[in-house]
Amino acid sequence: MTGPSPSREIYEKPPVVEAVIDIKCVNKASLTIRDLAAFASEFAPQFAQEGQSLEIEERYEPDGARKTTTERISGLVLRSSADNLRVIQPKLTGMSYSRLAPYERWESFRDEAKQAWLRYAHLAQPDTVTRIGVRYVNVLRIGSPAIHELAPFLQMHPVTPWSLSAPPDGFNLQVRRRGITDGVRLIINQATVLTVGTPTAGILLDLDAFLDGTFTTEEDPLWNQVEMLHAEVEEAFEAAITDHTRELFR
Repeated sequence: MTGPSPSREIYEKPPVVEAVIDIKCVNKASLTIRDLAAFASEFAPQFAQEGQSLEIEERYEPDGARKTTTERISGLVLRSSADNLRVIQPKLTGMSYSRLAPYERWESFRDEAKQAWLRYAHLAQPDTVTRIGVRYVNVLRIGSPAIHELAPFLQMHPVTPWSLSAPPDGFNLQVRRRGITDGVRLIINQATVLTVGTPTAGILLDLDAFLDGTFTTEEDPLWNQVEMLHAEVEEAFEAAITDHTRELFR
C-alpha cells in the first residue's frame, strides 16, 4: 500500500465532516440479512447496530394511474459505541465505511475501512466488485460573504449578473468531470449550508470520485484503486480552494 504523497499537506484543522469509502459488489446468492447480523455481532461491543438500510422500489401499474411501492431491508447501519464517529454499513450488495468529524488522517481511516472490508468479503464472498468510491464531504467555514465575493476562497463559484437588484443569498452548483486517471468519474457539489448552533454560513464542498465497471476482489489491486481515488479527491480539493482558504485549515 502506498503511503502519503511527500507533497501532500496534512491540515491541522481539516474541514471534513464525513469521509466515505464505498465498495459495491456481486455477492454469493445465498447472502441474507441474517448473515449481515452475524457480521455485525463480530464488531460488538465496539460497534452497535443503529438501524437498517432500506431499498425502495416504485413500480407503476399498466394503467399508469396506480403506483406500487415496495420496501425491503438491504443492509444494516453500525456506529462506533465509544465516539459515534465511525459508521459501517454492510449491505447485500456491498459495504461502506465512514468517518465523521473530527477527521484525523487518510491512512488510519483507510486502514480501518480495509479491515472491515476484509471481514465483510470473507462473509459475502463477492465474485466481482462493480463500483469503488471515495467521497469527502467538506464544509468551509469562511464567514458569510456574499455569493459574488467567494473568489478569495474558491476557484470555482457562481458569478451573478451585476444587473440583479439584490445578490442571491444561496447557491447550489454541480460539476461532473473525468478524473486524471482513465475511467474515474468525479462529481463536485458546492452549496451554501446552515448548521444549527453556528453563527455563520458555510460552503459545502462535496467531492465524490468513483469507478464503475467490473473489478477484481483481490486485495492489493482493489485497495490500490481506493488509494488512487483518494488521490483524485485530494487533487480536486486543492484545485477548488485558494491559499487564503488553506490558511483557515492550518
